[in-house]
Amino acid sequence: MKTPVPERSGSVGRRGSPATGHLMSMTKTTRTRSPLFSRVAAAALATGLAATLAAVPATASASTTPSSPPAGTSATEAAVSASARQVKDLVNNTSHHDGVKGTIKNFTPHTVRVFDSQAGLYGEFVLIKPGEQVTFYNCREFDWREGRDIVIGGRGAGFSIARADGGGAQRADMILADPFVGRPDTYFGSYPIKNLRYGWSEGDSHHEITPDSSFWIKREKDGWNGGHESRYTSDWAVFSVHVDKI
Repeated sequence: MKTPVPERSGSVGRRGSPATGHLMSMTKTTRTRSPLFSRVAAAALATGLAATLAAVPATASASTTPSSPPAGTSATEAAVSASARQVKDLVNNTSHHDGVKGTIKNFTPHTVRVFDSQAGLYGEFVLIKPGEQVTFYNCREFDWREGRDIVIGGRGAGFSIARADGGGAQRADMILADPFVGRPDTYFGSYPIKNLRYGWSEGDSHHEITPDSSFWIKREKDGWNGGHESRYTSDWAVFSVHVDKI
């Protein structure tokens, strides 16, 4: 099976301008779309991903550094995570023509745990040994708002990534979203970093680096087949995620 593991090149720039690798303002750059059913808010009590998103300052700022650390792991979140089901791949490909798919590859010497809190009844996770990779397909709906403005929305994948042994860097939370209008957007959060990147074109890539971890994300060419295709998934946006340090 061909997997999207490309050369590391290119960067994501500001929407409507040459690629510079700079981030958009987390509050000034928004879209106007029809109201969506809010899934991020509904998951806030049970997921670390929503807890991290909730920590983004609500006031306008061009900074990507949060004013306070993300919320700690709650008892509810820990219980959900402990009840999660281990799977081989993270696959939700049964509905909707908008979504994302791709691979997550582990380049570290540690086994990595990738957790999707919204999959199944209590969440699902995969364990990725050093040098191995897993496939993901997802069309979960996102509706992250600041006031009436949508910061990131559409359908895609949301998961947290951490060392399986519980050591190492802070957990990293990631969203790869295919909006209803426009090119894909991404969110990365791992204290003290929170990055939003808008308008990924095919071939765009970027590193997400914290003091203790390093990730690399690339949008691949459309049409990749990861072995879990359905009648909805042929034109889903394709991403490669590399875990380089954790």
